[in-house]
Amino acid sequence: MDIGTILGIMSGAALVFIAISQESGFALFINLPSMMIVGGGTFAATLISYPLREVFGVFTIISQTFFIKSMRPEVVIHEFMRIVRMARKKEILSVGLATKNIRNDFFIKAIKLAIGKNMPPSNISKVLKSSVALMHQRHSNGQAILSDLGIYAPAFGMIGTVIGLIQMLANLDDPTSIGPKMALALVTTFYGTCLANLLFIPMSVKLARRSEMETLSCRILIEGIDAFLEKDSFEVIEMKMNTFLSEKILKELNTKKEAAKKEALRASLDQT
Repeated sequence: MDIGTILGIMSGAALVFIAISQESGFALFINLPSMMIVGGGTFAATLISYPLREVFGVFTIISQTFFIKSMRPEVVIHEFMRIVRMARKKEILSVGLATKNIRNDFFIKAIKLAIGKNMPPSNISKVLKSSVALMHQRHSNGQAILSDLGIYAPAFGMIGTVIGLIQMLANLDDPTSIGPKMALALVTTFYGTCLANLLFIPMSVKLARRSEMETLSCRILIEGIDAFLEKDSFEVIEMKMNTFLSEKILKELNTKKEAAKKEALRASLDQT
């Protein structure tokens, strides 16, 4: 579960509700025709833009912003090096046992290809790179839908406002109705802007960032598998994979390694 997404939506909605409650009641901001224009218009525009199957898949896309499935690059390196140690020591009884704690389909597929020896090494990298390209394309399609929803929602909010203004101007002979009708006209823009800037656009950005992270993790894994199939040494494999990491992460990993070595040395001294 992605706590950041949940906290962001809850805090943003809470701030809007608090601001509304300070000056007026919630009833002023509830208008069924405005909801119909923004919600129905946004859905209709999305139907025109994308195939029906992709439109109804938007709920799955939105759910992906709440759940973390991708492995961080440093975790990919750690888990792959663990499996490499097992493979070099002939301790791998099956791919399932080696990857039992891993919940990443691409990682498991890559390990099966590398260890299974059912495919020439020269083809394994091509297959994995093709898989990454297709995965990135699927991610891009989902991001595009959310991004377009962020465009359509405020646009239909403006359409609703224009409709309300036209109705208001048609009844200028009653000055007492101008204020309430103007307020109702602007509610539609409020709906569209909130949906776009609190949900659709931030979710699109979140998916884009997550796609970049997952693509990077896949590239690191492919680099490690190529080195493993070329029978590089353990140190060389790790070095090649670490080149994808930032200096900050490398320093943190080195600090943890040094701490683990000191702890192991302290434990050995205690036993003697």
